[in-house]
Amino acid sequence: MFTAICIFFCIEAYVRYKRKIGIDEDKDYHQKYQYFGQTIYDKSNHPTGYELLLREYSAQDNKWQLPYGVENFPLNRAAEAIEAQAKLFDNSIKMLAINMTVSQLLDYRSENFLNWVQGIVPDKLIVVELDARDVLQSNWWKKRRLIQILKILDRKYTDIEISIEGVDSSTFCYKKIDMFLPLISDIKFDAAAFNKSENHWIDVTLGQWKQKLKKYDLNIVLGKVETQNQDDLAKQLKIDYRQGYLYQKPTQIE
Repeated sequence: MFTAICIFFCIEAYVRYKRKIGIDEDKDYHQKYQYFGQTIYDKSNHPTGYELLLREYSAQDNKWQLPYGVENFPLNRAAEAIEAQAKLFDNSIKMLAINMTVSQLLDYRSENFLNWVQGIVPDKLIVVELDARDVLQSNWWKKRRLIQILKILDRKYTDIEISIEGVDSSTFCYKKIDMFLPLISDIKFDAAAFNKSENHWIDVTLGQWKQKLKKYDLNIVLGKVETQNQDDLAKQLKIDYRQGYLYQKPTQIE
C-alpha cells in the first residue's frame, strides 16, 4: 500500500511538472525576445532604475511588441534575455525591476532564476514586481505560501526586494493588502485609478493610501503617469518615485 501511494504521488508530481508553464517550458517560444527599459525617476527627476518590459520581435509587422502569454513566459529565457543585455545597462542605474507572477515566484525553481539574475547583474538591486490583482485574487493556500516565500527572501537576500504594483483606489485593495505590507519593500500605484471623473468613483485617495503606509518603511511609486495633473499629484504628495509615458515610453536599451 505504501509503495502504491508513493508511485501515485511520483506520477502526479511528474504530470504536474510537465504541465507547468512560466519557469522553463520552452514550447512555442521561438521568436526573438528583448527587454525594453522604462526609467523610474525620483522626486528630483533623476533616473534611479529601469523596469524591464519584455518584447517580442514580429518579422511580419517588422516591430517589437508585447509577447502573447507574457505572464507565463519561461524564466530561463527571461534570464537569457537579461544576460544578453546586461552590458547595456547604464552604470548609474542601480535598480532593475522585473515582473513575475505569483505562480512563478512560488515555483521551487524561482530561486534558481533569482540567483541567476543576481550573477548576471551583481551590482544592481533586483526588484521583483507582483501584480496586485494576481496577489489578492490568489486562493488561501497560494497566499499562505506567498507569505512564507516573502519571509524567506527577506531573510536570505539583501539585494532582492519585492514590490506590489497596480495598486488602485478600491476599498477591496485597501483592506486586503495589509497582510503583505510588512513583507514588501515597494508599492506601486496605478495613476489612472486616481483620476477624478463623473464615471470613475475613487473609494480611497492617494493621500489616504500614503497616510496608511506611514507605519511601513516602503518606497512609494506612482506608475503609469501620463498627464501633468498626475505628475502634479505626485509632487504635491511627495511621492518617492514616479514612472510613465509622461516621462518616457518603454525604449530599447542601448
